[in-house]
Amino acid sequence: MRAMEFKAEIISGVEVGAKFGIATANLCFLEKKPDLKEGVYFVQIKVKDEVFNGILHFGVLKTFGRGFAAEVHILDFDQDIYGEVAEISILKYIRSTRTFLNADLLFTQIENDREKAEKFFCRRAIFQKWEMLKKKEKDSFSIQAIDKISVHKKFLETTDILIYAPQGDREIDFTKALMKRFSEKRYFFPKIVDAQMQFFQIQSFEELKVGSFRILEPEGLTRIFELKQKTLIFLPAVAADKKCFRLGRGSGFYDRFLNQCNIEKEQLKRRNLLKVDVYSLCVLPNFAILHTIPVQMHDQMVNEVLAVD
Repeated sequence: MRAMEFKAEIISGVEVGAKFGIATANLCFLEKKPDLKEGVYFVQIKVKDEVFNGILHFGVLKTFGRGFAAEVHILDFDQDIYGEVAEISILKYIRSTRTFLNADLLFTQIENDREKAEKFFCRRAIFQKWEMLKKKEKDSFSIQAIDKISVHKKFLETTDILIYAPQGDREIDFTKALMKRFSEKRYFFPKIVDAQMQFFQIQSFEELKVGSFRILEPEGLTRIFELKQKTLIFLPAVAADKKCFRLGRGSGFYDRFLNQCNIEKEQLKRRNLLKVDVYSLCVLPNFAILHTIPVQMHDQMVNEVLAVD
């Protein structure tokens, strides 16, 4: 579906945001006001034949007691574009506009919006690269991934494997073939139960059915995973960086799960019950391994990012 688009001239405003280091481009519509719900949006803005990513506020500026305004904060941008005509493409609605008790709370929210925007546009760029790939290139990724995992020390010495069903158009498809080649291992797949992610054992890939978020998951609640001495976790990822920070699908379930695993591991260690070895691994094509990715406080690092060409 084509994104909503409109044109506007960039004009000067009262520059409240600039005082907090968050400058915005104020918009004056060239035609009628767009038929758009008031709120905050991720957008792309085209100015002088260049396209930039940004966050649009469209509505009444409630915190400062001002009237309606449309203004865009352009990410990683410091050019003077006053008087230029911009083409705005609406990509995603983020939240409603609301009143904050003071400017500090407002700009804390804007910082949070900006962090989410950086992740959104990073995912979008990686997905666009996946869309450009041919089937034989994706198949090559799968073959290389299986070959590398098959000789990986952590995989060979571990019996309990926490794994996922890849989305074939945007992730390397290796799980089904890996399970067939190493059928002696125990494989656990995630399922959302009461808003929490839990892992359940299955015997074959064919047992998975389409579930939450249109992702394949165990249909019945079979043997649930319990933290053992050696566990290998394969985590889905859109991208990762050189420090092993991972950009996931966006729901945050795996970050919470990893955090809980770390807590349980430390508890077992303090009680001298088990020497637990939990190793986390992402499998990604080289184009999805970046120098750095946007990171928030809740984001968990993985032990290793396994790259394929």
